[in-house]
Amino acid sequence: VLGGTDSIASYESRPLFEKFEAEVKSLKSVDEQFPDMNYPIGEIWEYKNGADNRTAINRSTNEEKKVFVDLRQFAVKFLALLLSTSRDMDLFVVVVRVILFEERIAYLHLRRYSSRGIEMALDASYEELYKDFRRGAEAHRQTRKFVRSWLKPGMTMIEICERLEAHSRRMINESGLDAGLAFPTGCSLNHCAAHYTPNAGDPTILQYGDVCKIDYGVHVNGRIIDCAFTVNFDPRFDPLVEAVREATNAGIREAGIDVRLCDIGETIEEVMSSHEVELDGKTYAVKPIRNLNGHSLGHYRIHAGKTVPIVKDFDINAEHVPLRLARSKNLLNVITKNFGTLAFCRRWLDRLGETKYLMALKDLCDKGIVQPYPPLCDVRGCYTAQWEHTLLLRPTCKEVVSRGEDY
Repeated sequence: VLGGTDSIASYESRPLFEKFEAEVKSLKSVDEQFPDMNYPIGEIWEYKNGADNRTAINRSTNEEKKVFVDLRQFAVKFLALLLSTSRDMDLFVVVVRVILFEERIAYLHLRRYSSRGIEMALDASYEELYKDFRRGAEAHRQTRKFVRSWLKPGMTMIEICERLEAHSRRMINESGLDAGLAFPTGCSLNHCAAHYTPNAGDPTILQYGDVCKIDYGVHVNGRIIDCAFTVNFDPRFDPLVEAVREATNAGIREAGIDVRLCDIGETIEEVMSSHEVELDGKTYAVKPIRNLNGHSLGHYRIHAGKTVPIVKDFDINAEHVPLRLARSKNLLNVITKNFGTLAFCRRWLDRLGETKYLMALKDLCDKGIVQPYPPLCDVRGCYTAQWEHTLLLRPTCKEVVSRGEDY
């Protein structure tokens, strides 16, 4: 991704994104379509009973109980202080709600132990988060429907990405770091499995015989929707694409609170490996890529630490680094202001009007301030497919928030 000399955005990428942004300018964004903020709810799944017959409704770990006890003791003391100075009980509920949200305790399952006031505050905090995710999910659904209406062989990969991203920015009503794209559009082809997005000047053209993985994401207040699908025009690849989709849905069925990640991986591998694909008279077994995984999503972080394997038995506060190059300092300021801890690509720097930044970008990567994500490729001549959804593990059920009529 750091190859080449200077950006050539002024010759290709900039006119393209301006053209496509003008195309979607008159469209209503998702928040304009749903002014009451009642965004569509995703697909609801009940949790499976665990091996010990527990469900998410009655589970609670010792760590969670301890956190709640500490929180309850604080709440009692805080309430006593409020009562001595004010009789505004609504203020107490609001303050507790903010504490629950900011300290990231909102995910704990405290129903049986909490008082009515804390329950209300907890539910309210959940609902705010859900609305952010659902708004992003609806934007994703509308953009992928738009993409499927015109995507065809013969288009350049830059054209595909710029047009998709222009529509996605409009649907999410891009607003700085409050709402926007979560990461650059991936459009990996054939043996390239992930993390390919074209830079300005890339001449790659989508062909009839390509298997293309469209992977893009949006966020609202840092709550990320990461969802992907595979496009193929040659029906010979239908069995491959369907095998991966079936395996993905099997993993979704298995996922839940207290489920071991390796068990999800085992389920995915079992389903995927049961399929075969015939190409040119030869039969090939469908195999999962061992070092590509699902992952948890964090606040403004596309990879938040936990990984969900697809095979069995797999169980921005940067350090201060002195930057001597003035261009590196300036570029880091641009990156921090516009992307924060979210992923970005060179096309997005071009879009901001940055030029001659490759040496500065390499300097930031070499110092570990910016983490490069080069394309991940398998053996040339093979074909890969991808399907991906975002799940909310709610207290009593899981919500496949990015589910749509298409997949």
